[in-house]
This record gives sequence, structure tokens and C-alpha cells, in this order.
Amino acid sequence: MGLKDIFSKKQAAADTAGTPLSSSTYADVSDVSGVAVATVLCERYSEHESKPLEHDLLEAAARCGHKMIVDMSKVTMLASAGIGSLISIHQACAKSGGKLVICALDENIAKLMTMTRMDKMLHIVDTRDAATAAI
Repeated sequence: MGLKDIFSKKQAAADTAGTPLSSSTYADVSDVSGVAVATVLCERYSEHESKPLEHDLLEAAARCGHKMIVDMSKVTMLASAGIGSLISIHQACAKSGGKLVICALDENIAKLMTMTRMDKMLHIVDTRDAATAAI
């Protein structure tokens, strides 16, 4: 592996990282090729976290034409308030001609979304790469 290989890998990583839009206790959001990519940082997405997260994500989505990916890989507990927050973000994106794609759900949360049929309303995929392809 030569220097050229090392620099091309660093550039590829920088290209996928995107431009930071916001960072808070609850989420890191970057603009990656015109799509807001948010990683939810908290393990719980409940009533306490839902309003600040919703605010941050809606603001970031608006800055990227309401095209948003929400990576939920760090979330291990999703309460009804969190589901409601995701629905609100989905509706705001759809109303403005954009799209919300949710990825990397915990296995138990994915089962919950299927049992409650939320997977029919929300666009949910397994990986961030699949989410990027879906946008």
C-alpha cells in the first residue's frame, strides 16, 4: 500500500463523512451530498429525547431539501413518543417533497416497528448504504 492508496482512502472517508450541520447531546448531523445524515446518539428515544431530537432533525432536514437519513444504530429503546417524533419528521419531509429513511434499527425495535405496522408508514432499511440508495 503506497501513499497514493492511503490518501485516496482518507479522501473517500472524508467524502462519506460530509459537512457537519449540527451536533448535540442527542444527534450528530452532517450534509452528505445534499442529504442530511443524522446519527442518533442516545440509547433511549423516549419522551425526554423526542422533542429536542425532533427539533434538531427537522432543522437539519430543512437545510437539505427535506432529504434525511436517520441512523438509529445506537438506540436500544424506542418509546411511543420517539415513534411519534419519527412520524412527524417523516410527514414534514414528505409534505416538502423530500424523504426520510431510517436505518440500522436494533433487532427488538425492528420487530416492534413490524408488529405495530410502522414499517408500512416509515421507510426503514437495514444499513446506511441501503438508506443512501433509497434516497
